[in-house]
Amino acid sequence: MVKKLQDVCLTCIQNKLDIMPTVARALPTVYKELLLERLASHDMFYEKFLPHITYNLFVDTLTTVRFDECKQLTDDILKQLGQCKCQLKHLVIYACPNVTDIGIQEITRGQNELSNLVLQKLPSLTHRGLTYLKSEKLKSLNLKDCVSITTEGVVIIVNSNPFLKELVLEGCSKVDDKVFKAIAMVLQDNLERLYTGVYSMSDDSLGALSEFCPNLLSLNLYGCTRIGGTALIKLFQGCTKLHSLDLSYCNLLRQFPECFWTIPTSLIPALNDTTFTKVLQHIGHNLKDIDVSGGIYIKNLTDKGLSAVSKYCIQLESLLVTYQVNITGITLLPLLQDPERAGAIKKLHLSCKKLDPNVLYQVVTSCINLEQLELGGLNCVSDEILTALAENCTHLRRLGIKGCRMVTDLGICELARRCPLQSLILAGVNTLTDKCIFAIANNCHYLDEISLNGCAQVSPTAVRYLKDCCIPRLWKRHATPNAVHDQLMAKNLDTGEFCRADLLLTS
Repeated sequence: MVKKLQDVCLTCIQNKLDIMPTVARALPTVYKELLLERLASHDMFYEKFLPHITYNLFVDTLTTVRFDECKQLTDDILKQLGQCKCQLKHLVIYACPNVTDIGIQEITRGQNELSNLVLQKLPSLTHRGLTYLKSEKLKSLNLKDCVSITTEGVVIIVNSNPFLKELVLEGCSKVDDKVFKAIAMVLQDNLERLYTGVYSMSDDSLGALSEFCPNLLSLNLYGCTRIGGTALIKLFQGCTKLHSLDLSYCNLLRQFPECFWTIPTSLIPALNDTTFTKVLQHIGHNLKDIDVSGGIYIKNLTDKGLSAVSKYCIQLESLLVTYQVNITGITLLPLLQDPERAGAIKKLHLSCKKLDPNVLYQVVTSCINLEQLELGGLNCVSDEILTALAENCTHLRRLGIKGCRMVTDLGICELARRCPLQSLILAGVNTLTDKCIFAIANNCHYLDEISLNGCAQVSPTAVRYLKDCCIPRLWKRHATPNAVHDQLMAKNLDTGEFCRADLLLTS
């Protein structure tokens, strides 16, 4: 499997930026942004190369910049980026440990066009780093796992950016219950999505959200053990547009059975066809995410109950139906055959051993915007299915086909060629060889996870090549206790494909 021409060109410029200055500087902005992301992901911000990066790629036309897990990114680099006077719309700085308040100040100063800002997993970041963050166009702010951000800091940030629609505070351990009333009173009608991770949220805080934020669409209350039934009912009465609510481990709600028909299905014990249907009758038209994965509490659901999903859920984006021993999925066909509803689905888990092949075929032909698919353990997954998936679902980023033994290199190569894959779970597919690994290496430059346990025909050499081609932080697992001895892969110069050279007949 050969690389795309675009990838070949970008890789060439990426590796020879120091001797091709005029070429890089003449590139359209979209490719400058892509090169910046690739250089950071591949740890190429080293001292001798950095001046060529700043000269060629730090230009005033940049609108989107993303730095993921780059230990080389420093405050000084962000200062130089800010000095190029670019007006960013989207900025992501994720898990860059050497970035502090100073660097964030430099890159956010004067950014009046900023719409989406992700400053995630930056341990040194405090609210001081966001002193200059003031944009009427800022709609989304993600501060997940910024452990030095405090309640007072969040209040200051919100007051400076009162038009925020989305705020993520998960993992901000210094933020407490007091923050929610301030958020609600400042953002009011603008707030649509709030992800807290603050386990101490009280009924009073939830009441403030109910009173001041009528347009709230999504709320994460995971682990909030102080929330009672009365406050939850007020939330549903005040926030009538709410379609996504995580109440996992809100144990106090067990004492309020009157909430049974209004809470998400994940809290309903002993779910069966009857209760599931009644729940969807009440709230199905607003739901975007449904998880009925198998377990000790969800074991009596059949295709009859699942038919309620097709009947009542008109906005569904995520459906998880895994380890359900009685489900074939056949009653999902009306949903999957509706182009509009099928096209809205982005995440689908269907690891049910009795899954009907017709359902799977409908998924790979109709869910054209699918980003994540889990099909582990299904015997009906074949190269034909994967080829159809590659042709129709070109946004696919994460795929799990653990133990799908009908799959060969052919299907994986097609996926690698057409889809922007970031995660592949291929454990137990022992028909795979180095051929598909080379295809993945040549096409999936942002792959961050791959599982190859039990893939005995995949050689350690091919896995090392994959590691060299993908981002350095690639998580891989390749345990093969019965690996094939003396396996040799070679490239066919006529087709560009890699073949088992040790199996070729010699004259």
